[in-house]
Amino acid sequence: MESRYGMIQQRQRRHRRLSLAVCCIGAGVGLGLACGDDSGSTSSSVNSAQPANGGAGGSPSASVAAGSGGTTAGTGAAGSTGTAGGTGTTAGGTGTAGGTGTTAGGNATGNGSAGSSGAAAAGSAGSGATGSTGSTNSADAGVPSGDAGPASALEDGQLLYVADTLNAGEIEEARAALPKLMNGDVRDFAQQMLDQHGAARDRLLQLAQAQSISPSDSDIADELRSKSQSNIQSLLGAAPSASDALYIELQVSEHVDALQLLDQLASAADAEPLVQELIAERSSVQTHLDRARALNDANP
Repeated sequence: MESRYGMIQQRQRRHRRLSLAVCCIGAGVGLGLACGDDSGSTSSSVNSAQPANGGAGGSPSASVAAGSGGTTAGTGAAGSTGTAGGTGTTAGGTGTAGGTGTTAGGNATGNGSAGSSGAAAAGSAGSGATGSTGSTNSADAGVPSGDAGPASALEDGQLLYVADTLNAGEIEEARAALPKLMNGDVRDFAQQMLDQHGAARDRLLQLAQAQSISPSDSDIADELRSKSQSNIQSLLGAAPSASDALYIELQVSEHVDALQLLDQLASAADAEPLVQELIAERSSVQTHLDRARALNDANP
């Protein structure tokens, strides 16, 4: 009886130990599931549709997403470009060149020296020295010089004839040169001599008739004819290649002499209409001289 009772007690003790062991195992599993990560935050799956790769027979392990890095440092805004420094004071302008003095005998004299440039810092324009006035020569003056010279001994009829002889010489020289002239500008100039000196002869004839002036010859007129005939012979004998330069060279020289002669004629004349006509012809001769010089410079 006692032996049977002892067996029952032994079975009960084994049963309690087994129950206690089962309880301990259950409690241990529950404790593991409840505790998880000590940090208190459960990592979520990167892709919830894909099963986690747990060990065989073990609890599924959640795929933990990688922790994000620290906050990315923002790029600073680019500094604005500084304003360019202003350009320094402009250099002073060049001073005005001194005025050219009045021409003498066809050659300019008394050119004023150019003004010096202003200092760069100050920016002020330099002042040019004023050109000195050149001496006046009746050959390029705008009015008669008042010195009649050899023409003072001539009467109005002789003065008018001298002026006519001067115009006739210009016409004949142009006629001699034109067939050989090659430069278009020189040909135009020769034609201008034909036209304008021809018109001057017509005016002198009308003036003589209106003022009852009888043209008469003189030594001065004779000298003009001789000089003109010599020039005509030179032009006729010149080669075509040299005719342009020769004609213009003669025209420059003759028109310089003509200005002086017309000054003397106008100073010696008594009849006012004749004086005015001689002054008008002088103005035309000055224009011819200016153009002849330009052509001479262009065709050396």
